[in-house]
Amino acid sequence: MNVFSFLRIGRKSAFYLLALFFCLTLASIFFWYQYSVEKALERTAILSLNDYAAHSSSEINQRVSNVFSSLKNTADLIAREENILDPQMMRVLRKNVENMPFDRLTIALPNGYSLSSDYSSLNVADRGYFQKALNGRQNISDVFTSRRTGGEVIIFAVPIESYEGVRGVLYATFERRNFHSIFFSPLFGGRGFSYIVDDRGNIILAPEEREEAVFKDSANLFSANSKIDARYDGSRHSIKNDMAAHKSGSFKYGVGGETRYINYAPLGINDWYLISVIPSSVLLERLGDFVNISVFFGAMIFALLTMIGVITYLILRRQIQETDVAKESLKALTSNIPGGVSRCLPDDRLTITDISDGYLSILECGREDFHRHYQDSFAMTIHPEDRERVLKMISEQTGDDYILSLEYRIITAEGNIRWILDRGRLVREHGERFFYYHVVLDNTESKLNSDALALSEERYRIVTENADECLFDWNVLNNNIYFSPAYQKRFGDRDLHKAANADDCEVLDSFFCDVFSGHEGLHQAELRMGTADGDYIWCRVQGTPIVDSSCSVVRVVGIVKDISEQVREREELVMQAQTDSLTGLCDKGTTQTLIAEFLALSSPDRMHAVFICDIDNFKMVNDTFGHLYGDTILGDLASKLRSTFRGTDVVGRIGGDEFMILMKDVPSLALIHSKALEIRSAFQQNYERFSSSGSIGIAIFPQDGMNFDELYQRADMALYSAKQSGKNRYMLYEDVDNPGDVLEKAKLCNIKTQPDQPQGQKSYSDNITEYVFKILYTMNDFEGAVNLALSVACRYFNMSRGYIFEYDVSRTMLGCTFEYCQSGIEPIIGNYPMRPADQYPLFIKHFEESDVFFLNSLDDVSDTAYREQLGGEGVVNMLQCAFKDKGVRFGALGFDDCQHEGHRPNSKEIETLSLLADIIGSYILKERSQKMLAANFQIQESILNSLRQWVFVVNLKWELIYFNDELRRFFPDTGLGKKCFSVLQGRDVPCENCPLEEMRRTGNSTYTIKSCFSKSGLSATVNAAAIRREGGDDIYTFCALDIRKED
Repeated sequence: MNVFSFLRIGRKSAFYLLALFFCLTLASIFFWYQYSVEKALERTAILSLNDYAAHSSSEINQRVSNVFSSLKNTADLIAREENILDPQMMRVLRKNVENMPFDRLTIALPNGYSLSSDYSSLNVADRGYFQKALNGRQNISDVFTSRRTGGEVIIFAVPIESYEGVRGVLYATFERRNFHSIFFSPLFGGRGFSYIVDDRGNIILAPEEREEAVFKDSANLFSANSKIDARYDGSRHSIKNDMAAHKSGSFKYGVGGETRYINYAPLGINDWYLISVIPSSVLLERLGDFVNISVFFGAMIFALLTMIGVITYLILRRQIQETDVAKESLKALTSNIPGGVSRCLPDDRLTITDISDGYLSILECGREDFHRHYQDSFAMTIHPEDRERVLKMISEQTGDDYILSLEYRIITAEGNIRWILDRGRLVREHGERFFYYHVVLDNTESKLNSDALALSEERYRIVTENADECLFDWNVLNNNIYFSPAYQKRFGDRDLHKAANADDCEVLDSFFCDVFSGHEGLHQAELRMGTADGDYIWCRVQGTPIVDSSCSVVRVVGIVKDISEQVREREELVMQAQTDSLTGLCDKGTTQTLIAEFLALSSPDRMHAVFICDIDNFKMVNDTFGHLYGDTILGDLASKLRSTFRGTDVVGRIGGDEFMILMKDVPSLALIHSKALEIRSAFQQNYERFSSSGSIGIAIFPQDGMNFDELYQRADMALYSAKQSGKNRYMLYEDVDNPGDVLEKAKLCNIKTQPDQPQGQKSYSDNITEYVFKILYTMNDFEGAVNLALSVACRYFNMSRGYIFEYDVSRTMLGCTFEYCQSGIEPIIGNYPMRPADQYPLFIKHFEESDVFFLNSLDDVSDTAYREQLGGEGVVNMLQCAFKDKGVRFGALGFDDCQHEGHRPNSKEIETLSLLADIIGSYILKERSQKMLAANFQIQESILNSLRQWVFVVNLKWELIYFNDELRRFFPDTGLGKKCFSVLQGRDVPCENCPLEEMRRTGNSTYTIKSCFSKSGLSATVNAAAIRREGGDDIYTFCALDIRKED
């Protein structure tokens, strides 16, 4: 019994021991598995943190580089200024501050005196950043307290260098509120945070609004910190040694029971390090499920004591559940990573054991279809042309300390090709088996953009090298400027500043200042530039800035256009606008402006005289002899008045018969009296019907007034006094109360003055072409304008009749279309209606030898019938000039003289006739063409709208630029600018069988297709044709025929 008892006890103990061993074994396996998964997740988390930290460091360095690039560009611009503290430059700095993240810009002279964009000054000679920049080194200061504001700041400083050396320092100040814009990037969606420290652990920048940032109140990263658990003490010396050796690394520490992961890496700025911190709750949110699993597993140990078989089953089932939980944990972790993540076995096919939803999204494949499409093989996802290369590079990895970066194509489950960026490494799990972990990002858009950019750059290069325009392309980052061959041929090997006229360099600097302000769009400036031949021409420089993500200008693309002809025409128009068309003198407004501006800038120790002159009894001339006769006298007297004064003096017409003159810098009162007598003499003229004289009023600067209004009022009072005293005389304002004193003072003018050099002012006759031009292009009435122009020309040539002959559009019909007759002259327009041109053979014969025809006498006409016809019309002599367009005659301008037999036009009159014919003919041709085009368009549109076919036109973007009424009737939502495939087919993308694409691909000009319009339930035969437009984008016409309901 004792033996059996012993056996029973032994078996029982053995059972208990076996059960205990089994439980311990299962528990060990469980905790080992839990530890392995946790470590794998931890390694993946730290790898992701390292990648994010590297990305943040790169982003910070890029921002710093952008700030220095912007400062350097601005410093180069400042260096060109003679005075680097010029107020204009300070305004430019202030404008730059508005568009940049820093708080102010400051220019410091070599002696340390500085002036900021907010116009405050300070001496910074003792500051380290100033001394470094003064020695030619751009640098960033540590955080320090500003003398200006008392707050903490960081300084970016660059030298202002020129050919003579460093002229000063330009630095940007960042207040603490703006530190984050440069040195902090959102980490893991803002749930992490960063510090900036030096290599000795001194904290330079810390997050201010994060209570969980335990180091923010410490001076040094390695200082003792009661908030951190003891594990940090063991890592402190290791981190300190790594930083001293400029190494990077990762570790974890605990704060208040929570684990945090930290990465430290050199920032590449001064001796600074970027410290990135992320709580474990972010990276390992699901890791806590293992605790619940372990508790549950412990409870199962008790059940194993009574039912070992059931426990075994439950253990296996629980292991499967644990695996699922681990996968879910990994899924939760990787779901926050951009792109996708997978784990592969290192076999020939790289069998995928785990894959994230993000990776499946890139593959356009559901989890249940992944095996069917790719047989769980990473190799099968790779494009066949890239597969061998990628597998070879993966197979050459020798250990888990090497991170592999790859770029390759994949084929998605839907057959699309995408470009992938892949970062992966071999990871040894459980100390034995390797797995290939990798993170993938969809790089298709970036790759396509890169390829498109390369293609665009090549196309741009070809265009610029073969263009006739003078183009330039400035890469601001490396200060490399490309000039097109046309530019080099025109201006030689000189850049814009060297080619610019010295007087216009400020204009060019202002232009580049506007460009570098960063405002998008076209900037332009007009200046003179020297050509390779040594001549100066007017040019328009146009430039468009290209900015990066920080709004810094990185490139300027522009063109230089020759606008010499435009400037000349513009100056002529300005002169015409400021000139009285009748006399050629300054008009009233211009006269007042020129005199007022000159007097405002004149010093009181200089003497100037203002003359107001009036033609005596001139109203009687206009009332008695007509305004044309009066205009002739005004033009003649104005010409004489102009020749009396210097070119620097201001001479203008301020009223009907009233003139004003400013004689500048008069040396003596005697010269004023002498000039007054010359004016009076010039006004004393004997004409055929009228003898002229003039009265003059004079006010002197500064004794009679200091500004225009005072001098004008007093000169006018003097003129009134001269009129009241009998006219034909002059009066000084100071003598208004004693008119007799003027003659006495005139007798004292014993200085014989010489007339000033005449200045070639145009007379009325010289202005006839401008006068006619203004009539034609300022009147809205076409026929009224032509008739008025004829009347003016008749008076100028002293002819009795003016007329215009025109051909019709076919150039087969000819007739008189306009006529003007002086008083008492019979019109002849009814004698020359529109007829076949061969019925006017003698008129056509006038222009066989020359474009100008002159008939001196009817005796010179050999044809008797034609001579009698002209005699019946009262013609004594005749003057005509042909209208021509591109060498083809389309009419003529003619004048008949019915009074002055034997008058022969001189060469100047012939030249004026030719000019008038060009002006009037061009105007008539333009008006006739516009009316004809409008009529043709109405006819064509009416025809297209009457068709029972769909007619529409699109551009290269499939946008409707025309459609007829029939198309609108079937598709009421049709509108200009809408996509044709959207309107007709209800699609978001072009049709697969689009004729436009086919013609563009083959280069054919026509294409026919049978098409179904699903939106309307109709089908039709569509004929398409390409219209190739020289110098513009092609357009495509479509005509839908045989429209019918679909079967």
